[in-house]
Amino acid sequence: MARAPRAAPCGRAGRVLGRQRAGRRRRPGRRRRRRLAPGSGPVRATPQPARSHGPPAVRRHTRERVRRRALHRGRPLLVARPHHPRVDRPGQGSARPGLGDDPYVAGCLDDAIAVAATSQADGTVLQLMWSQACSANWGRITLPQETDLTTASVTATVATTEDAGRAQKSVATGQQTVYTPILVVEVTDQACAAGQWTVDGVTTTADQPACA
Repeated sequence: MARAPRAAPCGRAGRVLGRQRAGRRRRPGRRRRRRLAPGSGPVRATPQPARSHGPPAVRRHTRERVRRRALHRGRPLLVARPHHPRVDRPGQGSARPGLGDDPYVAGCLDDAIAVAATSQADGTVLQLMWSQACSANWGRITLPQETDLTTASVTATVATTEDAGRAQKSVATGQQTVYTPILVVEVTDQACAAGQWTVDGVTTTADQPACA
């Protein structure tokens, strides 16, 4: 005897059963995979190894060939050079030194020579300096090496015999070498350097000036 088909429930029970069957047929969140025929799938690119420019020696030779080729064709080759800030020498680019200028700042020390000098009993040296480029004289006093500079005070003076009013004077303490500002003179003028110094409370004056 044939079995009659089971009637589908109706009402609320039927709706619940319908949702369960639909859930079994297609689960949410899952996508069906499309079956493709053999050989019709997407072609994937084969990974290629990273390109290499060769060892450093090869790259160096390549740059050398580029440089030679540019020079052969007469093209300018740009080369990065380190930047060095420009530092002007003292006195470079400035006006002609004048009366009372510092001999170092004015650039007079480049060709400076001692045209006259006297040595004192305690070893102190008094010198009259001359610079042809600056056309100037200045006096310089150098104390002995063993002098206690903490108690030393030096006064140096330079002047011409024709015009004592243009004399230049320098006073310094705690220095072994002291020089005066420059005295711009003519070649025919006679200049003299004189001075005195105090060490440990004892003041000494140069026996005779250095003149030239």
